[in-house]
Amino acid sequence: MSETIKLIIRKEEHEDFLRFIFGSPKKGPIPIDRCRDVGKYICSRVRYSDKPQSVQTCKGDFPVDLILPERGLRTATSHYVHFTREDIDKINDYLSAEFNQFFRGYMLAGEDLNMDYQDLIEAFMAGIGIRNPGTKFDTLKKKDYRHREKIHKILSENLQRVGYQ
Repeated sequence: MSETIKLIIRKEEHEDFLRFIFGSPKKGPIPIDRCRDVGKYICSRVRYSDKPQSVQTCKGDFPVDLILPERGLRTATSHYVHFTREDIDKINDYLSAEFNQFFRGYMLAGEDLNMDYQDLIEAFMAGIGIRNPGTKFDTLKKKDYRHREKIHKILSENLQRVGYQ
């Protein structure tokens, strides 16, 4: 029997990304699996308790129900599942890193195809199903710009170290 567990996600676009990864509709619980790295990580943070546990949400949080994959050899068959506040923080950090990595890879692949920069970001948001794309466009554009500037600086410093003119 599959179990449902509540995860508090801090950014709306990370919930959209999680739904995209697992092919979940925009509403309702998200069935996760252990076939993807995000699913493996989330499952590794699940805790068991003899009593129901709750974590308080903060303003701006996005509580989402996840459907855990079935586990044949589960040792805590009659226990409640939950995440601690620390687990939630770690999962959100991981989701953020995965989102950023996917976004960077998407942008590089689009550049390889000589796609327009604005079209790339808009296609990314549409493909992921990001809600409120008008407010997220500038955020993603700035995120990409800062990352590129950081990489250019590192590249320049490394080239100077090896004496490249």
